[in-house]
Amino acid sequence: MIFDKYCVKSLQYFYLKEMTSLTHGELIKKLRLERNLSQEALSDGITSRNTLSSLEIRKSNSSFQNLFQYCQRMNITLEEYEFLYNGGKVDSKREFATRVSRSFKKNFDPKLVADLKFQYIETHDFFFYSLYAQYYLIKKHFKTSSLSTMSDGAEGSEVYLIRLNIERYLESIYTWGRFELTLFANCLFLFSDEYIRFQYREAIVYMRQFVDSSNYSTDLLKFLINGTQLSFDRNCMENFAIFMKELKKVAKIYADTKASLVVKIFETLHKCRKGEQSQKDLTALKQTLQFLGENTWLTYVLEASDRF
Repeated sequence: MIFDKYCVKSLQYFYLKEMTSLTHGELIKKLRLERNLSQEALSDGITSRNTLSSLEIRKSNSSFQNLFQYCQRMNITLEEYEFLYNGGKVDSKREFATRVSRSFKKNFDPKLVADLKFQYIETHDFFFYSLYAQYYLIKKHFKTSSLSTMSDGAEGSEVYLIRLNIERYLESIYTWGRFELTLFANCLFLFSDEYIRFQYREAIVYMRQFVDSSNYSTDLLKFLINGTQLSFDRNCMENFAIFMKELKKVAKIYADTKASLVVKIFETLHKCRKGEQSQKDLTALKQTLQFLGENTWLTYVLEASDRF
């Protein structure tokens, strides 16, 4: 049977609409039956069959651990399960994050700024303030200021207040999670060199613990690259040495090609700045970046080398 795209979308709509009124137990049962699993097969080694049966007929609740293990056995991610449980609706945080991400490619949107501020005031959730801060700094302030000097915002300015609020938030969290680590990595340009060094140890130690997780390995690499580039732009050799040392470890231990490329870029630029690298080596680096199609890094190297 052949379905056109409109028919498929309609089927998806009714499938997700049906999900909206389901309890956790009803959703687990639906997913189990769709995979031709018996209660015994799904519950084996996790809970008793009676525990699963009670959950499915709405006679009891289930712990997060049990739900998580049921989903794992059915090869369903927690994100997928949450999406289905909410009837295909994306929560407001993800909606705003997507909206901000798409807006980076457009002109500055005052309504988006107002909406983010409103959400923060209404919910007191710092997630919305972080979106506002990153959007405002990149779209509004970056037009008149280099990212490397943004930590110099005058007292009382919006940049100053944003930095102060983010620092206060980060310092109020005893053990950082992925949200705090990502916020710190994305906003490095906002902080002083001293503040970055102060927070570096906690951030890097935590990220190392989860380096085998795809999300955290990506976060770690982003953090190290951002820190290396920012330190080089500010000519802060103390921070530059710290970030480069860790970046080289990642490149070597995990054979990460992106990390290796960035190490090569900044080793060459650093030596050129000190007059220890020939023009021939710099030209070779530019040719390599051009060959690899790394146009963003090529532009950066061209602009950086012009300042030597």
